[in-house]
Amino acid sequence: MLLSDSGREGSSALEEPGSRPGPLRKQVDQFESRLLREALERNDWNQTRTAAELRLSRQGLIKKLQRYGLGKAGRRSSGRLTQRLIMRRRRERDGLSRAIET
Repeated sequence: MLLSDSGREGSSALEEPGSRPGPLRKQVDQFESRLLREALERNDWNQTRTAAELRLSRQGLIKKLQRYGLGKAGRRSSGRLTQRLIMRRRRERDGLSRAIET
């Protein structure tokens, strides 16, 4: 016998995933989205390396990116502009590490 949120018998959210997202589902989705974005940034948006880091198949990663609206659209800029930002961050990071060494 399954009880709904109100305590009555009936279908529950466990029977129908995604039927009525509750606060826990929303928080898990936000956490997963942030985790994916951070992993993508660490890997310069390389999906193969990101999937390997997260121990997902590449196709599994792509499905998650589509689910959360990440990937190329998630960068929120054109590929060329994003590539410039990545290169600038690398130069800044390398410059900072050189400054620390001296």
